[in-house]
Amino acid sequence: MAPMHCALGMTMGFECIRRRGAAATFAAVASVLAAAGATCHAAESSAVDFSAVKDPLAAELLDVDDAFVFSSRLDGDRVVARWDIPKGYYLYRQHFELTGVDGVELGDLVIPPGRPHVDGFFGESEVYFGGVEVSAAILTRSASQATVRFRYQGCAEQGFCYPPTSKTASFVFASDAEATSPASAWYIVLLVVLAGLGISAMFIRRR
Repeated sequence: MAPMHCALGMTMGFECIRRRGAAATFAAVASVLAAAGATCHAAESSAVDFSAVKDPLAAELLDVDDAFVFSSRLDGDRVVARWDIPKGYYLYRQHFELTGVDGVELGDLVIPPGRPHVDGFFGESEVYFGGVEVSAAILTRSASQATVRFRYQGCAEQGFCYPPTSKTASFVFASDAEATSPASAWYIVLLVVLAGLGISAMFIRRR
């Protein structure tokens, strides 16, 4: 997903504030208008192609999946999500959200403290540079598979904010039969031992 100039918060809308690039964009527009005026004497009848105006920062920004490299795993009965963040980008602490899907109920989200940060998008916030992990316990599930939706949002230090992003991951648990296999194995061993003792007793009686 390409970066956008406007982003929405988790519960309410915010307009992204451009901190850089405004002057460069204005210069590009002026250049196009000047070129159009030089080739046409009647300004009112001239058609200016604004598609020629390029965002001076668009080419410098990473795709959202490269700016916030997402991965997830199952750690016992907890779902763990991780984001690796390259230099120049950060994630907001208050915009993390994990939601269980199809009968999955999660416990409280555990998020480490972030770094205090102030920007023109969300004001005073806690953010993460470099990387961060969050987790939540799986309280209930109705099947051997648990599906969880992860939601997050971050920005680039260059002055752009990405829209909220969602990822969905499924985690497979051992089936009930597999979960009880250790006890079943001990039960089978006990039967074999008892059977062996019975056979030994039969041979002793025959002697």
